[in-house]
Formats: sequence, C-alpha cells, structure tokens
Amino acid sequence: MEQSGLTDADRLMGKLQGFRISCAIHLAAKLELTEHLMDGPKSVQELAALCSVAAGPLYQIMRSLAAEGIYREETFEVFSNTNMSRLLHRDAPGPAWNYSIIVGELYVSTFANLFHSVKTGQSAFADLNGMSYWDYLGRNDELGAIFDNLMTRLYDGDVEYLLNLYDFTSLGRLLDVGGGRGSFVRALMARHPEVECGLFELPAVSGRNELEFAADGLGGRCEILSGSFLEEIPSGFDAYLVKSVLHNWDDEHAARILRNCRAAGGNSARLVIVDFIVPPGNEPSFAKGLDLTMLALFGGKERSLIQFDQLLAGVGYRIASVVEGESQRGLAIIVADPV
Repeated sequence: MEQSGLTDADRLMGKLQGFRISCAIHLAAKLELTEHLMDGPKSVQELAALCSVAAGPLYQIMRSLAAEGIYREETFEVFSNTNMSRLLHRDAPGPAWNYSIIVGELYVSTFANLFHSVKTGQSAFADLNGMSYWDYLGRNDELGAIFDNLMTRLYDGDVEYLLNLYDFTSLGRLLDVGGGRGSFVRALMARHPEVECGLFELPAVSGRNELEFAADGLGGRCEILSGSFLEEIPSGFDAYLVKSVLHNWDDEHAARILRNCRAAGGNSARLVIVDFIVPPGNEPSFAKGLDLTMLALFGGKERSLIQFDQLLAGVGYRIASVVEGESQRGLAIIVADPV
C-alpha cells in the first residue's frame, strides 16, 4: 500500500524510530539550547562551551532536530531557533519544556519496561524504581516541581472548559474527591459566590489546603476533609465529583473508590465523573495514547463509555447523562445516579 511515496514498511519503521527524536528533544530542553539561541545564531562550538558538552555529539543532536523543524542550521555547524524550538524555552507558554524533561527522565525508561505491565497488569514504573510514581516524585523535589508545573500547564484550562460545559451548581453541595490543591472548587466558588462545597484529600495535602483556603477567606465555604478514598469517603453531600482520578487505577481499585462514593452518598447523591472517554473505532485519539501512559505509570487505564457503564453498574450506579464538548482530547462529564 503506497501513500506519499512511503510504503507501510516505511511508515512502521518511522514509528519504531520515534524514540530517537524524543530523546533528542529531551536533551535540547535539559541543555537549554533554546535559551542560548534567543539572542541569535550560535556555532555548535559556542553552544557546547555554554552547555559543557562535546561539540561533535551536540552537532549530531542538533542536526537531527533541525531535520524535524526544531532549530535551523543556518550555515555549517551554526544554528538558530525556529518557531517550534522556541516552545522548548523553560518560560515559554505551554507544557513543552516540562514535558520534555519528564519524558526523558521518567517515561523513556518506564516504557522500556512496558512488558511488566502487560504481563502483570501492574505499574512498570514501580517495578523499575521500587516505589510508586507519586512516592518517587515526592522524594525528588526538582522533578516533582517540574511535574506539577506540567500538570498546571496541561490541564488548568480544563477547569474553565468544564464550568462552561455543565452547570455544577445544579448538583447542590458538592464534594471534590481527590481534588488535589482545589483548583476546581476554587474556580467554582469564584464564579458562583453562593456555592459551598467540600474538598477531600490525603492528610498531607489537606493540611496545606486548610491553611491556604483559610488564608484566602474560603474556609467558611469549603469544608476541607482528609482521608483516603480507598478506605472511606465522607457523607453528607448532595453530589460527589471524581475528576481525573479513576484513570490512575485498575478496575478493582476504581470500583473500590466508586463503592465508597456510593456508600457515602446513599440513595440520593449523584456521582459526577470527569475523565477522558476513549472513542470507539481505530482512529487515533489523545485518550488512546494517554491510556498507555496510565498503564505504564500506574497500572491504570483510560476507559470507553462501555467500560465506564460496566464499571458503574457493578457498584450501584446508572449513567444518567454524558456531556461532551469540543475538547479534542475527549474530556467529558459523566453524571450517574444511584440504583
């Protein structure tokens, strides 16, 4: 089968070799090549001196990147920035610099161990590093900060998108289960001054949340609660929000979280899941790629609507509605009622 002069064998080989450019981009970000070129073109020798690396291998890296539109070789061994390479600046808008570091430092080696996840259903990262992904980041302040910044740059826009997509005030008093630092409930309360809600997190996170919400004058409107959603979830709320949580877990643990929501909410509280929905068919999607990342890092998974329906039915919920907007990544809101 021919397309644009390439055979299926050519395209397959190209995909197999994609790891090379990922590693080269990571090096460019780590060496801050873009920053060094912001005031104009420089020779490889100048860049090598600034980065304390060997000029010859650096030229090989930059020549390969230039072939992908990342940097431009102006004359022999002299490079300049391009629109794409400027995205690799540490302070550029978007997630590229942070993601490049995380990919190179953590993901490449994890995906090389993907067979462990396929064989056992468990985290390739934990098998490789002897601890969970979160424990590893907690012990590495620099990478932890880079990852936090990556998540902010990737997903902070999702909050406004979700608030525009669905009327969360219709749910009554809402508990954000595993809501992290509370970016969602903060935005909800800022938009709707009459809203009161709750934020449930592990004790280490909740302690910090309590201080910050009190300092910001929000303590009276948002109840800060602590515990583990794998053990017990507080009762007394009209609805339970589980946002970007379930994909970190396999079906057994995801079901445990949902059962705890069901027990806390009784026969009246609604459940609201915000997550990516894997589309049917063979077309590529953001969720299908992220699915592999969840498997490798956590032994988790993204789910199709059929899989969500099966998961919810097994713990006493029925899907009432699914709200999808124009998100190219497939982020959606699933509203479920107890049965």
